[in-house]
Amino acid sequence: MYSSSPFGLVIPSVDGPALIILALLTANIRNCSLPSSKVRALDVFLALSPYLTDEAKLDRMVPYIVDLLHDDAAIVRGAALRSLIQTVRTLFASAIPKFLW
Repeated sequence: MYSSSPFGLVIPSVDGPALIILALLTANIRNCSLPSSKVRALDVFLALSPYLTDEAKLDRMVPYIVDLLHDDAAIVRGAALRSLIQTVRTLFASAIPKFLW
């Protein structure tokens, strides 16, 4: 279910139930009207991120985060930027060892 990289990172090899939760979250995030709901959804994205494969993060999670970078509320834009940076950082951390080894 999980594999490890040469740098000691634990990388999920199967999405499983996390993909179902991600689908539910992404289906409902665009209908959120309150900025606090959007910030909470971004927090759930970050909590769910370790259980998703890199492909699921890039294909299904990052586009919604990028869309929230254009929100009217500054707190949502800030939370989206934080989420995007943390998600991309983990993607690069797991992708670089694949090219080095």
